[in-house]
Amino acid sequence: MIRSYRLSSGSTSGGAGASGATATTTTEIIGRVIAVGVIYNGSPPASTDVTVATVAAVGSPAITLVGLTNANSDVWVYPAAALTTSAAAAVTYDATNEIYVGQPIAGEVSLTVARANDDDSVDICLVVDEG
Repeated sequence: MIRSYRLSSGSTSGGAGASGATATTTTEIIGRVIAVGVIYNGSPPASTDVTVATVAAVGSPAITLVGLTNANSDVWVYPAAALTTSAAAAVTYDATNEIYVGQPIAGEVSLTVARANDDDSVDICLVVDEG
C-alpha cells in the first residue's frame, strides 16, 4: 500500500539567515521511501538548509533521506539505496551498474530547517510503499 505522511517544521526562529526549526513524526514509519516533496513557506533565503532523516535508535543508525543545502525552491526528491550482498558488496545487473530500490526505513522521521529567516517554515510529504 502506498501512503503519504506530512510533516511541518513549524515557524523558524533565531534571526535572519540563522533561524531554525525541527519536527519529528509521532509514529514509526515502516516501508520503502518512494519520494519526498519539500515545500518552502514564507520567504526563506537561498542559504536555507533542509534535512529529512530517520531518527537513530538502538541498533538502527539514522539515514539521511534528503539533504538540501543553500536551497529555497520546492522540489521532489527520490531517495534510493543500492542493493548489496550479505558481504556488503554491490549488486549489479552487468558487473558495473548498481541496482537501486526505494530507501527502506523503520522508525520516526525528523525534519530540520537551518539558516532560514524568522517565521519561515518547510513542509514535507513523505511517500512510502508499505507493502
